[in-house]
Amino acid sequence: MLELEANEGKVAITTDMWTPSHQNRGYMVVTAHYVDNSWTLQKYIRRLEYVPTPHTSDVIAIRLMKCFLDWNIDRKLMLITVDNCSVNDSVVELLLDRLGSDTLVG
Repeated sequence: MLELEANEGKVAITTDMWTPSHQNRGYMVVTAHYVDNSWTLQKYIRRLEYVPTPHTSDVIAIRLMKCFLDWNIDRKLMLITVDNCSVNDSVVELLLDRLGSDTLVG
């Protein structure tokens, strides 16, 4: 986390949710991608966590925002990549409202 916080560049995030077919439990993985201060591409899974149901856009956005604030990268974000799950459209809108529409690449 210290390396990510000390990094002068922007950070790209990828995230995905999945639910095992026979369970009512969801899991989220959040990966950070960035070029460090030595110009080396870095990619680290930063968080893998259980997310209680229901997996609404509010629940997912709150969990992601907590990650960004925990890592102190809320002002370093460049883009967020999500899968094509329909709830993710709302998640991105909620994050843009919280972060500011000029934060991420359009």
